[in-house]
Amino acid sequence: MSNIYQVAERAGVSPKTAARILAGQSLRSKSRDRVLEAARELGYVRNQQAANLRNGSSSMIGVVVPNIDNPFYGAVIQSMHDAFLERGFAIQVASSFGDSREEARALQTLQSYRVDGIFFSASEHPMSSESRKICSQMIHQGKPVVLGGVIENLVDGAEVVQLRNEEAVRKAIRYLVAQGHRRIGFLGGLAASRTVQARLEGYREGMAESDCPIQERFTIYAEGGPKSVLSQMLALLKNESTDERPTAFFAANDIIAISALKAFRELSLRVPEDIAIVGFDGIDLGELVTPSLTTLHQPMDTIARDVAELFESRVRGVPLTREISLIYEPELILRGSA
Repeated sequence: MSNIYQVAERAGVSPKTAARILAGQSLRSKSRDRVLEAARELGYVRNQQAANLRNGSSSMIGVVVPNIDNPFYGAVIQSMHDAFLERGFAIQVASSFGDSREEARALQTLQSYRVDGIFFSASEHPMSSESRKICSQMIHQGKPVVLGGVIENLVDGAEVVQLRNEEAVRKAIRYLVAQGHRRIGFLGGLAASRTVQARLEGYREGMAESDCPIQERFTIYAEGGPKSVLSQMLALLKNESTDERPTAFFAANDIIAISALKAFRELSLRVPEDIAIVGFDGIDLGELVTPSLTTLHQPMDTIARDVAELFESRVRGVPLTREISLIYEPELILRGSA
């Protein structure tokens, strides 16, 4: 197995210079290409664990999401990967699968890998006491923790990405009302989800602002996943007369909205002429369905860049070039469904 001294000798540089280049610390060095070529020829693989112990830094950021079957979280991971890569970090991804024990296990694993910090999307349920303890330990070790989602009880020292859920949903309801809709239903994910509850509150506030009555039977939750939305929507719309059924729905995420579109097709309802729908998240799939989905778009690329810059500042002491607030409001993207 080759070592750094052999690489340095072949490239004609000192071992210290070769080590810096292979660590990604001398991107503009005139010797960079020679060192990288020598490493390839010799099959040299940098011992990252040893480097981590020497430097006290892994250049690795943990990213925890609630699940990986919703395309939105795939987009979160991709945005985080790209933003951190630009700043010389890699990411280690884990999922809580919506379970408190899995959540704590994921955080423990990332902690054992000596990640430099954690971005934790905790939107589906309250953080467990064990998860809060691990986050606190990391903060006390000087490692930043950024929480995403609707957080019930904050962790001291943690930064929080705040999405203006209520205001965004009120904006969507105002738009639907302006289009002539007054019987507007709500489609949620898990009823216990903090994010769903925040978006439901925005729906209720928007309906009240517009003096539109809320019919509780027009509120549907996807406790059994997107397929359960389809069956519940079919049952609701079949049992309501044309004069009584909703003329529009707001969906708490795009996957639920797309499931609803399938129900509309099965009932031969024209969208948006007979019934309209607005989603939330702004996943790419929403542009590909027919009709394309009107949605509240989360600025994930912007969020990821801000989070990565904040981590770089905290981990490596790089001065911030601007104030970062981590407060965002989704944009209403108008397409064909409403």
